[in-house]
Amino acid sequence: FKEEVRRYLEKTYGVDALYGGGLKVYTTLNIDYQKYAEEALRKQLRVLDKRAGWRNDKRNLASEGVEDVDSYEGKDLITWLRPEFKIGDVVEAVVLEVTRRKAKLKIKDYQGEMSNQGIGWTKTNNLTRLIKRGDIIQVEIKKIDKENKLIQASLDQEPLIEGAFLAIEPQTGQVKAMIGGYSFRRSQWNRATQALRQSGSVIKPILYTAALENGYTPASRIVDEPTEFFDEWSDEPYAPNNYDRRYKGAVTLRMGLEQSRNIVTAKLLEYISPQRGVEYCKKFGITSPVYPYLSLALGAFEVRLWEIVSAFSTFANHGVRVHPYFITRIEDKDGHVLEEAKLEKDEVISPQIAFMMTYLMKGVIERGTGVAASYLLRDIDLAGKTGTTDEYTDAWFVGFSPSLCAGVWIGHDTKITIGERQTGAVAALPIWIEFFQKIIDSEKKLAEENDQEFKRKEFLVPPNLSFVEIDRKTGLLATPACLWPFREVFLPGTEPSRFCTLEDHLLTFDYYNQTKVEH
Repeated sequence: FKEEVRRYLEKTYGVDALYGGGLKVYTTLNIDYQKYAEEALRKQLRVLDKRAGWRNDKRNLASEGVEDVDSYEGKDLITWLRPEFKIGDVVEAVVLEVTRRKAKLKIKDYQGEMSNQGIGWTKTNNLTRLIKRGDIIQVEIKKIDKENKLIQASLDQEPLIEGAFLAIEPQTGQVKAMIGGYSFRRSQWNRATQALRQSGSVIKPILYTAALENGYTPASRIVDEPTEFFDEWSDEPYAPNNYDRRYKGAVTLRMGLEQSRNIVTAKLLEYISPQRGVEYCKKFGITSPVYPYLSLALGAFEVRLWEIVSAFSTFANHGVRVHPYFITRIEDKDGHVLEEAKLEKDEVISPQIAFMMTYLMKGVIERGTGVAASYLLRDIDLAGKTGTTDEYTDAWFVGFSPSLCAGVWIGHDTKITIGERQTGAVAALPIWIEFFQKIIDSEKKLAEENDQEFKRKEFLVPPNLSFVEIDRKTGLLATPACLWPFREVFLPGTEPSRFCTLEDHLLTFDYYNQTKVEH
């Protein structure tokens, strides 16, 4: 965040004004949110990195010519410059002794001890196969005795995988938290604003919005089956697959989005036309190049996290996209205002369509690909969408509450795999969950301190919408005999007109439920 501010000031006012002009800069940053985001991102990147195993890319003091390892002062070890350590910190340590099961460490002026417990991720439980005397390794502090200068630690390593995080207040466009990567020291590249990455399924809500504005409803049904399309825009056949290689037969738009069915989205895009899909992407503020191919349905184009989070904030703000910004005001050394932020906003969709999409994406969290976050719904309304690209090179989750929109991207700077089955739900969503959980916890604590009741935040329902009980799988009006009654939202006049029957239910158990196509 600070680097984005610095770059802007240098570009706008020059180096002399930046470093010697006495500028007073007021930003949108929420310090607590920034801390929550950084902690969650760094923690998950370490978890993901361990899934790839032990790399053994450490330094050794003996090989660097250091004779007295025990008295090594570690002046070049960055983590030793910290004024104090705490539980959970990942710090550098010098290995003094090592056996199969234990190692003695030097961590600044602390004596450290590490056992072989919890090192299964290295594919061995023998520490002597991993480290030796004089190695400089990374460890996580599990216990700390500051009085006796003792630390118990577990083996760790700096992750190679990268990630980015961005949180925007939808009503104002203010950037509340922004993380551009694992470590600014390692790389100044801001992956939240600069990195172009394939969007995957996280783009689907924009295309579903186009469908809702062009004759479809959440209960409209599309057949999920193996399909080869002829893409007239690329003049080539196109045969996408569902992630699980399974096909469900006729499904509602709701189920198509909640379960991220690729065939459903591709058919939807074919019906509304890829050109219209491109128009909606631009309408939502996507400025990266987007082309009218059917592969747009699966997010086969590159986009910045900044663009995607800004686009999703439209849903949270009742159809209005406020352009994001991170500086509210700049004054010179005498207090004269040099510039002040002015809200720029676009009315993208109606409040009714925005709520319908929000309600659909709430279902993603309630029972779809984002279900891991469903327990948070006890305290706050949430909606969002996962995203995963081919070969698991990119993982996304973007979602929002009534007052905050946040997105996560995970991947490598080069397009290599994160790991087998490292989807958006597995790799990115845990960061988003931890971030919102910490916000909820802090708000509950604040309410308790002020002797107030914690109030659950809910999405505002605009007027001129119709809620009707339907059967969730058939999309038809529900009867007492229906197996999956569900309260769905419609524009007035677009509700289903027929009640579901036993025959309709039997059709949901067709061969598509068992069809799996191997490739």
